Amino acid sequence: MSQRKKALRKIVVALWMGNASGREILSGVCRCARETKAWQITLLVLPNGFSTALVNQILAEGADGIITSDAGNETIRMLADALTVPLVIIGPPADLPRARGGTVSFVGRDDLGIGRLGARYLLSIGRFNSYGFVQEIDKGEQSTSDRELGFARTLAAAGHVCQSLSAFAAPPDTSDTDRLHLWLKTLPKPAAIMCFYDPPATQVLEACRELGFAVPTQVSVLGVDNDEPICETATPPLSSLQPDHENMGYLAARQLQAILLNRKRLGRKIVLTHRIVERDTTRQMAPSANLVRRAKAFIADNATNGIDVQDVATALGVSRRLADLRFREVENSSIHEAIERRRLDVATQRLRQTAWPISRIAQACGYASPQAFRTAFAKRFKRSPRAYRQQAS
Repeated sequence: MSQRKKALRKIVVALWMGNASGREILSGVCRCARETKAWQITLLVLPNGFSTALVNQILAEGADGIITSDAGNETIRMLADALTVPLVIIGPPADLPRARGGTVSFVGRDDLGIGRLGARYLLSIGRFNSYGFVQEIDKGEQSTSDRELGFARTLAAAGHVCQSLSAFAAPPDTSDTDRLHLWLKTLPKPAAIMCFYDPPATQVLEACRELGFAVPTQVSVLGVDNDEPICETATPPLSSLQPDHENMGYLAARQLQAILLNRKRLGRKIVLTHRIVERDTTRQMAPSANLVRRAKAFIADNATNGIDVQDVATALGVSRRLADLRFREVENSSIHEAIERRRLDVATQRLRQTAWPISRIAQACGYASPQAFRTAFAKRFKRSPRAYRQQAS
């Protein structure tokens, strides 16, 4: 047992845990750690940012590797200068050299893609007379984020203009709340607003209540992160775009493991599997989203019965082309991919919870043959069903 403990690599995971993204990133890191069975994770919960004291704390931990998220460029340089162990950062990459024998690597969040998906969703759910973007409510210096750029460019391609709160000129000494109110009043109604993440979206909802603007009939609001305690307790419940933070954490851990094992670096990864979680702040104006909800319910109930895309379209009473188009607009994936995900989710449950042979699981999950099941399983999980069952046991 002592030899096993000595073989464990000490990994420091430094994250801000005040929102859903940090918790989901940690979940992904832990999933990879369970697979490697060679890590001892120390969680360092960050306040608003790094400091020299926190860097010294990391150094005192004697880490073999470090994973962190959304560190600014100055922080990255400070860490890179101080550390001699591999450092993997989830967030925008910085132009940094190899740091004192360690390696600085990045797993990138696709902020442009998040902005594009938000715009496509709002464009798909109704006819709006204006579109706005809110990065932060406070009026401090704000640079245009990639999310806002992706949002604005997608709107421009569709013939619309993005009206940004950060670009709104209010009278001097106007409070942040009054500035938000003035900006909302200038937006022709009905208006659609995307926010950089969920907390500013709840502030927009509060301002709409104070101004008497009905949500979603006059103003539709979309957040980002799908932080459920925030979204579900908002009034009305907040629609939100959910990035795949859990997979970001997993890829960051895989990247670190590859470096620790002196394997070829995996390079920068962009995680694209984002989806819209629709709630009441957009729901009343979303016939396409209603169609997708029906499609997802049908897939959940019937994916293991060998259905295909045409079966879903027939159940919805629309053409296959329209069904797939609407599904891609909202889920950022195809109906075929959704069917495959559902089949494989059921398959992993059967592998963990039963002793059924692989051929029986393949048949029960709607695959034409065991080989078709093995191929689909390996494509998603990078291992065979048998290896997955052994590691899960």
